[in-house]
Amino acid sequence: ARAHPNTSSLLTTHSPGDVRVNSLYASALSSLCFRVRETRIEFPMTNKILIFESDVAFASELRTEFANLGCEATVVDDGNAGIQLAAQDKPSLILLAIELPRMNGFSVCNKIKKDPALKDIPLIILSSESSEETFEQHKKLRTRAEDYLSKPVSFGELFQHARQLVAFENAPAASDV
Repeated sequence: ARAHPNTSSLLTTHSPGDVRVNSLYASALSSLCFRVRETRIEFPMTNKILIFESDVAFASELRTEFANLGCEATVVDDGNAGIQLAAQDKPSLILLAIELPRMNGFSVCNKIKKDPALKDIPLIILSSESSEETFEQHKKLRTRAEDYLSKPVSFGELFQHARQLVAFENAPAASDV
């Protein structure tokens, strides 16, 4: 066995490809490795936004804008697939368009708000066709959303409503959005 170069006898080479830690350092290294394994690293939580939207251009804009804020935004255009994804991924916020191809957004909202595992996730309903009267009627239900917005809506306005429901760590000041 010979000392490995540039290691001050920390490592020894016994044969090609067989490098070992000297026994003097083994217990110290073992203790250090144990401490490193026990150290828990906390990463800042990323807000997960689940977007139910069939308008591809609007969905893309929302995904991009939320990503710019450090959020993980997922877009679905199918109500059932979105409900399953919400159950698996537990988003911080749900943006739900009423105009979906296979299941009306009001039905999706009803299913989400009836599910004990999902009912507390803040939900904003978006619609280009629903009237204020329709929104007012839906607000009277037990399975209502936390907020309602008519489309077209700017990202800035949408974000102002979203930040009332969810804390965004990397969010700009209200005047910057």
